[in-house]
Amino acid sequence: MNRNQVLFQAIRYDFLANYYKYVHPTKHVYYYQKHLEALHQYFFFKTTQSYRMIHKTKRGMTKFRLLHASPDTPAVDIYLNGRLTIKNITYKEMSSYLQIPAGSYLFEIYPFGKFDKPLTKEMIFFMPGVIHTIVCCGPMANLVLIPFIDASYVSAGEAKVRFVHVSPDAPSFDLAFKEIGDGFKHLSYTKASPYKSVRSGKYQCVVKISGTADEVFVHRNLKFDSDTAYSLFAIGFSNGTPSLELLLSQDG
Repeated sequence: MNRNQVLFQAIRYDFLANYYKYVHPTKHVYYYQKHLEALHQYFFFKTTQSYRMIHKTKRGMTKFRLLHASPDTPAVDIYLNGRLTIKNITYKEMSSYLQIPAGSYLFEIYPFGKFDKPLTKEMIFFMPGVIHTIVCCGPMANLVLIPFIDASYVSAGEAKVRFVHVSPDAPSFDLAFKEIGDGFKHLSYTKASPYKSVRSGKYQCVVKISGTADEVFVHRNLKFDSDTAYSLFAIGFSNGTPSLELLLSQDG
């Protein structure tokens, strides 16, 4: 796909996001995320044509994985359209990527080994070739399923990282990498930052309450490899057990 085709995609996704803004909020958010991803890829093409694809899917297919990030919810089973798809996934556990035909799927979350009343359910729409991480988060009394679009490419020789806030009782966070003095700001619950390109290497990151100097978490041993994308998930309770921590995952 060339740069002009990517720009056309960005315009198309913007049109669809505006079309669904008041008639289908879930699709509005989905297409707006796609619009931002396409814009990012367009400006990436303007600076370099050297990049590495992370994900490849067959025609008409998509991929997703699921993260169990609900601190007080025990092991669960995941059903898609009434079929058991992911079994016995526990807190902090991330499933492997699963390839499925694109389309709409009813996700239902049940306690492990039970199939009477779901803890939560959500209809999620997948477009062909778009890769997602689905996060099951919130307290057990108010579980939600949040889809996030994963990176499909990285700049050659660099890494990509984003910050995802899924700590249900925590305020908005800022995250900064000490080595570069930059990071992500004002990220609230269930939100994800755009991906940021960084050089490969070791990093320390500090999580602070947004707009303050109050440090809530320090991770001193992050390692990012080149040609790889990562997500940093803030999970756990800020006031309770299990406590707040950062979970690093490789996307792809």
